[in-house]
Amino acid sequence: MALLLVVISGVVGSGAGVWVLTRVGYPRLGTIVFALGYGGVTLLVYYYWIRPLEFAAPRWEDDE
Repeated sequence: MALLLVVISGVVGSGAGVWVLTRVGYPRLGTIVFALGYGGVTLLVYYYWIRPLEFAAPRWEDDE
């Protein structure tokens, strides 16, 4: 549930920031806000949810 909230708030928040800044005449600043917001959410999700996972093949024990 927390992952979903982080992703939605990061994407929607960044998009809303771009929209507001573009409407008031700062489209380049909006692009920077979007890149930092979206990139920040991506890094946050990676470090807290994906990185701790251990991807390994199952180990079979031989009984012989």
